[in-house]
Amino acid sequence: MPLSFKLAFEDALASTKTKSHVGKTRLLIRSCLKRKCLHVPVDFHIGNEDYKNTSLRVNYNTTNSILGNEILSQILYSLLLQLSYFNFDLDLDNAAFLDDSWQIPLMHKVELVPCKELGLTLSFPLGFPVVVRIKEHSLAAEVVSKSLQYFLVFCIL
Repeated sequence: MPLSFKLAFEDALASTKTKSHVGKTRLLIRSCLKRKCLHVPVDFHIGNEDYKNTSLRVNYNTTNSILGNEILSQILYSLLLQLSYFNFDLDLDNAAFLDDSWQIPLMHKVELVPCKELGLTLSFPLGFPVVVRIKEHSLAAEVVSKSLQYFLVFCIL
């Protein structure tokens, strides 16, 4: 097994940002895309001829499953292998959303100067921070107005 896949698997398993199996699987897929090794599990599956083995814990349906069919497994492998020729610049540190959705929330990284008050009021429904109120003429209002300008320019283009 290639080291890149092993490291991606161990990183996804040890991630504290994802809590559910679904989130960890999504993180594994993202990690494999970034490390160019998403084809490795299917290659391992084909090499072991798992589609012929009926004693596996997961029996593949030969009529309705891609992994249960030898030819379809080969086609899937070739498609996933082609993904290793592309560069995916994915932020693997931003992974907390993967438990709920594939949709990446809007995120702005900003650098703030030291001050007494930022001017933000946050709420944490379901454990996620949400900006509830922004104080007028505060540092946060200035940052948000700049971000909105960039967002509006992006939407217009």
